[in-house]
Amino acid sequence: MLSTDRFIREKECEKLTGLSRSCRYRLEKAGQFPSRRKLGGRSVGWS
Repeated sequence: MLSTDRFIREKECEKLTGLSRSCRYRLEKAGQFPSRRKLGGRSVGWS
């Protein structure tokens, strides 16, 4: 069975949430935004 997980990248996350990167990282640290997933190299995404 194939996984249907889809990762949202930085630009798309900003468009969907309307939150800046620093705001999302601050909320993530406070436990109020989902954690980033390392995709490889310098890439991160959210599932």
